[in-house]
Amino acid sequence: MATKRICPYCLAELNEKAIEKRDSRLYCVKCNEELPADMLETPNLIFSIVGVKGAGKTNYITAMLEEMINNSDKLHLVSSPQNHETKTVHHNNARLLYDSHQKLQATEPGELRPQIWRVKNLNRSSKYKVETNTFTIFDGSGKDHHDLGIDSVNCKYITASDAIMLIFDPIILKSVRDRVSKDIFKKSVADINDTEYKNSAEVVNNVAAYIKAIFGLPANQKVKIPVAVIFTKMDALAEDFTDCMILQKSPHSEKGVFQHIDSGAVETDIKAWLASHNENSFIDAIEADFARHAYFGVSSYGIDLENKSELDAVRPHRILDPILWLFTQKGFIDTSEERFDPSPKKLKQKIFNLLRKNK
Repeated sequence: MATKRICPYCLAELNEKAIEKRDSRLYCVKCNEELPADMLETPNLIFSIVGVKGAGKTNYITAMLEEMINNSDKLHLVSSPQNHETKTVHHNNARLLYDSHQKLQATEPGELRPQIWRVKNLNRSSKYKVETNTFTIFDGSGKDHHDLGIDSVNCKYITASDAIMLIFDPIILKSVRDRVSKDIFKKSVADINDTEYKNSAEVVNNVAAYIKAIFGLPANQKVKIPVAVIFTKMDALAEDFTDCMILQKSPHSEKGVFQHIDSGAVETDIKAWLASHNENSFIDAIEADFARHAYFGVSSYGIDLENKSELDAVRPHRILDPILWLFTQKGFIDTSEERFDPSPKKLKQKIFNLLRKNK
């Protein structure tokens, strides 16, 4: 894997002339930000989080990173922050979420700063070396997604990204929105009212147009970098997925190897669920604009929002599946050889079962 040397703050290429050494510390000449030494020695994976306002991006990132740290023995991945800023931001957010059981505030436009992590793959280690990557993750503000100016921070990060996490709240689906309780709706969308929601295909088309405009792609071309399509807050819809693979414990976190057969089964669950709610337009919109994509359903909390007024113990569900898939797409972790290939008959049967269940 070729080493990408880019400043994580201004995204300028870091050659010898672009780096200045002061008192044993390294700084970017262009933006004057201090650079973590490790990121100059290791491949840098830059991932951007894209989603509409209220989708739960900050909660998702915090739970994902905390579970990566806590499950290093199972994942065979050792994760740690590369600078004090990343350590402080994550520590504060994790303590609010896990210890104080508070939902995190949405990212504001003025708070856009990358988190810079070090990830070591123990499955690829020798006596004296271990494969190590810098992992830079950028949580863009949902409020910025209508700003297509080339100078916006969101645009710059997406342009430099190796992969994108596309975050959706299931409440964007009208069929879901119409049947959930008012309590779930209020807790899910926070300060967003129902008049701000459009049909799901329009949401996908708007986000896709935003991303393609950043890359300068014409309407007839698909985005080529891998995109994880992630539905958050799936715990509120657990009853819709009885006997489905998506409710089972993720095998990826147990073996340190991404299991394609499980991922394929989960994607089939989600597509069948969408189809059973007459949301084929969402599936078609994703297919039309993203060449390499996979579907995921996660929960940052792992609780039933309808029955609990505040967070109990936080038990994230399948929170690591998207990031592990993206790591496989960039060749950083291993995958199983066995693939999931559902027959049209089985998919139709699953849709039929979900339709009958949701009547």
